[in-house]
Amino acid sequence: MLQLATLKYGSNVLEKCIKYSSPDLKTEILDEVINKSSVDGDSPFSLMQLIRNNFANFVVQKVLDEASEEQRNKFIKKILTVAPQIRSQNKACRHVFDHLEKKYGVRVPQRGANNPILK
Repeated sequence: MLQLATLKYGSNVLEKCIKYSSPDLKTEILDEVINKSSVDGDSPFSLMQLIRNNFANFVVQKVLDEASEEQRNKFIKKILTVAPQIRSQNKACRHVFDHLEKKYGVRVPQRGANNPILK
């Protein structure tokens, strides 16, 4: 499923599945994206790669919007783990981080900054 998120039309399909699927299927899709996105930057479908990708970053934002509070908090922690390493790498990254800051009030740390949320 994570490979689908990185493709132009695949990301659109995945976003629609997240938005319009039944509650059980939505939970299953969200759990897969949240739990299978690794924080290991070398993995082809790592969270860093998803955030950097021009198409998958929209899936990341949709997951944040449609997730339960528990799922969202878990995903935000994972995002904050990798954020300092990729904070200003490209426009796709900025989309995700701006979304976190504007919609959820989560300040994304700069490279090398201490993050009190993760302590």
